Amino acid sequence: MDPGPEPPLRAGAATCRVVALGVAGTLLTLLGLVVVALVPAALSLARDRADRTACADRLRRLASAAIQYADDKRFFPKIAPHRVLDGGIEAADTPRKVRALLWYGYQDDPRTWVCPASDDEPEPAATPARLDPRAWRWGGAVGSPTGASGPIVEPDGDPSLLATHELSFGWQRRGLTSGGAMSGDTIAADRAVRGDDAGPGEGLPGSAGNHAGGWNVVTVASGVQWIPADAALTEPYSPEHLRRLASLSVRAPGPVGRGGAPPPHPRPRVARGPGRPGAPGGGGPAAEPEPLRLRHDPAARPRWGLVLAALGPLLGAWLVVAAALCGGRAGPPG
Repeated sequence: MDPGPEPPLRAGAATCRVVALGVAGTLLTLLGLVVVALVPAALSLARDRADRTACADRLRRLASAAIQYADDKRFFPKIAPHRVLDGGIEAADTPRKVRALLWYGYQDDPRTWVCPASDDEPEPAATPARLDPRAWRWGGAVGSPTGASGPIVEPDGDPSLLATHELSFGWQRRGLTSGGAMSGDTIAADRAVRGDDAGPGEGLPGSAGNHAGGWNVVTVASGVQWIPADAALTEPYSPEHLRRLASLSVRAPGPVGRGGAPPPHPRPRVARGPGRPGAPGGGGPAAEPEPLRLRHDPAARPRWGLVLAALGPLLGAWLVVAAALCGGRAGPPG
C-alpha cells in the first residue's frame, strides 16, 4: 500500500538543517584558511632548507680546494702580507683569491661559486675559458692564460666582492698556513644575510644577501655550520659567532663585516642616511640602534594564529545555536 507523501518538516527542523549547513560551511572555511596558511609556509621552508643544503655543499667544495692549495703552497690564498688583513667586501681581494683556485687547477667550475638561494647568476664562460680555465675572467671576459704571476700577484679586471653577481661567498681575511690553521678556523661564508635593510652598498649585487635567517660558514675541517642571524643582532653577542664572522669579507650587521676584531660590547648597526641624525650632513646625535629587518622575518608574516583564534568563537556560536534549535526538536506527528 502506498504510504503517501512524507509529512512536512516542522519549522524547527528546517531551521536546524540550515544551521547544520552553516556549521559545515564554517568548518570548510576554517579548513581552507588552515591550508592557505600552512601549505605555502611548508613549501617555502622546504625550499629554503634545500637551498641551504646546496649552498653548504658549494662552500664545502671551496674549502676543500683551498685546503689542497694550502697543502701544496703552505699558505691559504692571500693577497696582502701574511700579518695584514686582506680587503673586505668592498675590495677585489676575495674574487682574486677565489679565481686563484681556478687558475691553479684546484677548481674547474665557476658556476659553483654562486649560492642557489641568492639572486646571483654566473656569466657563461667563453670558449677559450672553457678550454683553459686560466683564461677565465669575471663577466664572461677572456684573459691571457700565459701570465706567470696569476691573480694572487696581479689583478686582472677583478671586481669587488660587493659588485659581482658571480660570487656569493666571503673569504677569510687573515693569513692561514697549512701547518698553523686550526680545524675550527673559518675559510669562507655567505657574503651577506638577505634583509630589507641593505646597508652599505645598497643596490649592488653583494647587498642582497643569500639566506634570510643567517650564514653558512665553512671551516678548515670542511665542516659547514649554520649561524643564525639573530646571534649577531642581539646582546649579549656570542664570542664564538663573532670570532667566525669578524675576520671574513662579509656584510653583517654591527661591527661584524667591517673588518678587524670586534669591540668587547658591540652594538647593533645604526641606520644612517642623508638627513638622518648621525649621518654625514644630518647633524645631531647618532640615531638609536635599529635591528636588521629580515625580508622573510617570521614576525612580518600574517598572524594566522590570530585569524584562526578569531574564527574559533564564531564556530562555537554556530554550535551553540545548532544545539539550541536542534536539541529539543520533536519528531514528526503520528
